[in-house]
Order: sequence, then C-alpha cells, then structure tokens
Amino acid sequence: LTPAEATIGEPYVSDDIGSFLGAPPGQPLDDAALYDRWVQLGTFQPILRLHSNNADRLPWQYPQPVRGITEAFLRLREALVPYTYTLADQAHTDGLPMAQPLYLDFPEQAAAYAHPGEYLFGSDMLVAPVTSPGSVATTSVWIPPGRWTDYFTGATFTGPSTITMSVPLSRMPVFVRAGGIIPEQSSSTTSSSDAHMVLDVFPGSNGKFSLYSDSGSGLGYTKGQYTRTPITDAIGSAATTSATTTCRVTIGAARGHYPGEPTAVDYRLEMVDLTQPSQVTLNGRRVAPQ
Repeated sequence: LTPAEATIGEPYVSDDIGSFLGAPPGQPLDDAALYDRWVQLGTFQPILRLHSNNADRLPWQYPQPVRGITEAFLRLREALVPYTYTLADQAHTDGLPMAQPLYLDFPEQAAAYAHPGEYLFGSDMLVAPVTSPGSVATTSVWIPPGRWTDYFTGATFTGPSTITMSVPLSRMPVFVRAGGIIPEQSSSTTSSSDAHMVLDVFPGSNGKFSLYSDSGSGLGYTKGQYTRTPITDAIGSAATTSATTTCRVTIGAARGHYPGEPTAVDYRLEMVDLTQPSQVTLNGRRVAPQ
C-alpha cells in the first residue's frame, strides 16, 4: 500500500494500472468496472501510470461508460496538478508523505489503524478507494474526527463515524476536511504569460495552503527558483450579528521567482457547502456573487 511505503521514506509510489502482466489467461481485458476503479485510485496517488506489457489495457479500449469515466478522471488528475505538485514539494522539503496513513493525523483513534485502505492525500483530503466490482459498489468508510465534505457530491459528514456508501462507477469516496483548500489549474490558460487557477474552498474551520510552483523542468528549484503563494480560509462572526458567519479567503502575494513564471494569475473561488451569501466583498469592495 502506498501509505505504508510512504512511512519508510518512499513518497513516490505508483501502481501498474491495467496490470503489467495483464489479465488472466483467456481474458484480454481486466474487468471494466475494476479497471475504472483502478484509474480512480491512480488519480489520487503520487504517480498515475497506465502501464502494461502491451497495449491491450488502455482507457479507450474499454466500452462505455467506463471509457468516458476513466477519461474524466484523467482530466481531473491534470486539473489537480497544482495540488499534487505542492504535495511533492512538501515531501521533498519536509519529508511528509504525499499519501499519509490515517494514524499519522489520528494516532489516538483505534479506527485509524483498522482501515489501512484509507489514507490522507495531503493533510486535508481523505481517500477511500473502492475495490469491489459492479456499476454500483457498496463500501464502508471511516470518517475521522471533524467535519468532512464529499468532494464529488458536496454531502457533509461528521466524525469519528463509520458510514456505508453506495458509490456509482462515476464517483469515488473522496472527502475534504473543513477548512481545506484544493487548488486546481484551469484548462482555459492560453499562454505562459498568464495562469488561471480554481480554488475549491471548504469552509467550516480555519485553513491554509501554501501553493508551490516552479518552471516544471530542470534543477532551478535547487537554487531557490520557485514561488510559494500563501492562501488562507478564516471563519469568523460578522460585526452586525453573532448569528452571521463570515468566511474570509486571502490570497497572498507569491514569494520568490523562477524563469518563465506567469506575469498574472486569475483566481476563481468555488465555495463548497456554503449557503447563498448575503454579501460578497473583494478587497473591501462589495461585488455581486456569481
């Protein structure tokens, strides 16, 4: 398991999605549903690798709906590059595993040791891979202490608790801790001089994220050629009434430089599990929510 290997200093672990040696004799393809679940697992792993000893087990060789679902998760993996790249920097700088066993964060919870198939992908994302076949799979998930939001549906859960989920093939049990900030890159970036970033913000608690970026190639990062952008999510009470909650997202200035860095970054905030706000301000000025 990736989390177990991470605890002994191996943060970059991958699975041979599709199986290097292939399916059992007489079966040219792996079970379609399980192949889809395999790609989903790879989406939330340090390395996603479609790998086999021949070209018989690639997403476009499977029937619908598996083909479309696997393609969607591959696009999601690409969108999550800012998040996974930051986790890679944390592993390099601090030695903190990208995929963390639950007992690192919850050492006093007995259930954290009893669910080795679950793990934290970064500090705020809980992943519980589905390993059973079928277009809809029933699976048991342990929710750690705190408030967690389903990344795909927006449903919220409070732990510690164990829940039973019916998971269709198009989804995977992935949850984000209250206060979590998940950066994603937008496919609308048109040139290297600008960048478009989507910040999925999960209110409910104070949170922070330090977004790492560099040129993406070469060894310039070893010479300090990189940037870190501090992002915080703070919860408070409005001055008008204690019953009104404020959520303040602050995107700080990028610290550092590297060759080819964008001259500007456009951010789009997506506030998850938030009722319609009564007021939205940007740099102190009131704006209409979208």
